[in-house]
Amino acid sequence: MTAFLWHSLFRAYGWRFLWQVALPHPIRTLRAVAGARRLTCRDNGADVPGPEPGGGALRRVVGAGFCLKPLACPSGRFSHDCAWLEGGGAACCGGCEIRRLGARALGEGAAFYIMTSARDILDDVYLPALRERRFTDGRFFLCRYSFQPFAAGMLAAGIRGRLVGFASGDCRDYRTWVRDRKSVV
Repeated sequence: MTAFLWHSLFRAYGWRFLWQVALPHPIRTLRAVAGARRLTCRDNGADVPGPEPGGGALRRVVGAGFCLKPLACPSGRFSHDCAWLEGGGAACCGGCEIRRLGARALGEGAAFYIMTSARDILDDVYLPALRERRFTDGRFFLCRYSFQPFAAGMLAAGIRGRLVGFASGDCRDYRTWVRDRKSVV
C-alpha cells in the first residue's frame, strides 16, 4: 500500500484525496490507512469493517472493475456504461460479468457502479459517502493489488463491506494498474 500512496501523490487523485478527504478529516484518514494496513484477506476477499448504519437505511453500492468487461464491449471498455443494463447490448454481453453483477445488484435494490479510475471512485463513491452518507455498505469486485488502498478510501468515507478479488488476470503492481487505466488515476 505504501507504493500506491507514494505514487498517487504525483497524480491528480492523490492531490484531490489529500485536499478533500485527508486534510479536512486527518484523524479519520490516519485511522483508515492504519485499518487498511491490517486488512486480512480470506477466500479471495476481505471484509472491511465500518460503522453500523445507526438506525438509518442501509445504502448499498456494488462496484465492479471495468476490466471485467469484454474487449469488444459495445459501451466501450474504459467507461461507466453498460449497454445491456441500459436496455441494449450485443452478443458479447451474454457472458459478461458486468452484466451479471449489475443485474443482481439492481435486482437487490443496490446502486451499481462500474469503476474506472481512482479519481472517479473518489468523486462518485467516497466523497458522496463521506459528505452525504449516500453509501453505507458496499461490495466491490477489483484486483487484489487495490485491496488496501481501496479499503483505506472505504474506511475514510465510512463505508463498510466486502472486497472480492478477481479470480485471475488482475493487476499485481502499480505500473500495471496505471497502464490498465490509461494513466487516468
